[in-house]
Amino acid sequence: MMSNSLKIVILLSVLSCSLHAQKCTDQVKKQLESECFERMGDFDFSDSYTISPSKFLYGGEYIEYKKSFFRGTTYSFVLSDQHQDEKRMFVEIYDYNHRLVASSFLKQKNKYYSKIFFPCKSSGTYYLRYGFKDHKPHCGHSVLGFKIIPPKKKPTAK
Repeated sequence: MMSNSLKIVILLSVLSCSLHAQKCTDQVKKQLESECFERMGDFDFSDSYTISPSKFLYGGEYIEYKKSFFRGTTYSFVLSDQHQDEKRMFVEIYDYNHRLVASSFLKQKNKYYSKIFFPCKSSGTYYLRYGFKDHKPHCGHSVLGFKIIPPKKKPTAK
């Protein structure tokens, strides 16, 4: 039989967990979007992606977007999720052959990054795949920015 104090501790733990598990409401979506724009830096805005459970395909594991990228342009991906470690959001960038070329999650180090840069070396179609650590649909947001980096001039021989 459980003591009353143990019952209270269990009840408070359950309440605490439910308060931290936010739903994907319009207010939460706007807050996540705002966080992304605040961290965009000096990159020009390209696209904004709301990641919500209703948009997940393929069994609910990820959302995929198709995007044209251009050589000589550096792209910035800013991610914002609900800051719950077990539900961390990531983006994976695939080339036209569906080969992984960049990711905000480094499996070797089990490290997630909320902002990554992708210097495009080849113009073409790329696939942006957004997902979460636990492979279930959650709420998040991503902003894509770009900056055209002029090629470095080669020094002239005298």
